[in-house]
Amino acid sequence: MAELIKRLHRLSLTLPGQMAAAVVYLAMLCAVAVFFTGHGEFIYEGF
Repeated sequence: MAELIKRLHRLSLTLPGQMAAAVVYLAMLCAVAVFFTGHGEFIYEGF
């Protein structure tokens, strides 16, 4: 497990690693934009 964490940390320091992180953050931002109703709650909270 420690080796995996070290590899992920080294990957995050490279350009492809930073690009992958940016894609993940963009996907999370898009998910929030899609599922937020604008009335102070997310769609899943209304069920």
